[in-house]
Amino acid sequence: MARVSINKLLVGAVATLLLSSCGLFSGKAKTGPEPAPLQEIEQTVAIEKLWSEDTGNGSAGQYLKLVPALGADAVFAADYNGRVSAYAQDSGKRLWRTRIKENITGATGYGGASVFVGTLKGNVYAFDADTGEQNWKTGISSEVLAPPVSNGSVVVAKSTDGKLFGLDAADGEKIWLYQRTVPTLSLRGTSAPVIFQNVVLSGFASGKLTANDLATGRILWEVSVSYPSGRSEIDRLVDVDASPLIANGILYTAAYQGQINAISLRTGRRVWTRKVSTFEDMAVDGRNLYLVDNESRVRALDMQTGEPVWTQDSLLGRKLTGPAIIGQYIAVADYKGYVHLLEPSDGKLVGRTRVGGGGALSTPVSDGERLFLLTSKGKLTALGLK
Repeated sequence: MARVSINKLLVGAVATLLLSSCGLFSGKAKTGPEPAPLQEIEQTVAIEKLWSEDTGNGSAGQYLKLVPALGADAVFAADYNGRVSAYAQDSGKRLWRTRIKENITGATGYGGASVFVGTLKGNVYAFDADTGEQNWKTGISSEVLAPPVSNGSVVVAKSTDGKLFGLDAADGEKIWLYQRTVPTLSLRGTSAPVIFQNVVLSGFASGKLTANDLATGRILWEVSVSYPSGRSEIDRLVDVDASPLIANGILYTAAYQGQINAISLRTGRRVWTRKVSTFEDMAVDGRNLYLVDNESRVRALDMQTGEPVWTQDSLLGRKLTGPAIIGQYIAVADYKGYVHLLEPSDGKLVGRTRVGGGGALSTPVSDGERLFLLTSKGKLTALGLK
């Protein structure tokens, strides 16, 4: 059997396991913890639903993290069946909707007054953020599972075959290409690149994170976020599926079956590392780094030292999204569509609501005071604190 076929079969098996248990097997079959039943909590913080709209069919049963994107006054969302829509942030009024004749697998990106999506067939689309009119379409090498990102001049898109493309934001013309070797087996998912000043930071399935010049794609430096170990291919999974996070001159990275790294952007040296496995995006609030590990423990680490501050494990096995900040609280969503609020000082659960419309796969997007959550069935909900 050809290597590509083996890879597709194994990745499909891993995706199924991720959906059913958020765990993988190694040697003997091993699954993650059973979802913990929700415990009664004293709700000292109330969350209210500001509006909720149907964006389409969501991920349509696929393991896809279709993340909404925030523009100046609009929130953009897409579904697997090719719909791309814009909604007013304050009211939820639909501003426009368009549809392409492809399955969308990487969404949604925003930058320079344009909206971007990537597809199963390996195409990147750009739409006018005000009207929804298609600006251009460019084919890259393979499926796109992460939202393309842009600074208004260059669009960066990552394909599942380990390639990073720089495209001209005006017309989609290919400017540069950077490629990494892809392991035989990897998790189904890729982290979105992050543009910081004139550099694009991107994590890969090999456990590497690279910094490339945004204009040329030239590699500036790379760092190993995690090192493969173990005898089986599954033991050696070290995918960097959490997007790089930058705060106060520090780059935070994470890997599956790996570690959290804090790296100085000024010197390129590691400030600290902490052994934690995650494939979800992280969040910071100026004091702590917040993350959800593979078994759905919510953890807080001191941003400066990496020392554990607290761990909240009462949501164990509930397939939590990555955390987001709303007001002064930490929010995570689960596989049943519940949104949970945690106190940042000690991790105590202080609020809860259910949005409906299926569970959540993608991390909620926050503007600081409001959360925008897109469920697996395509329900886009805006939440605020009362």
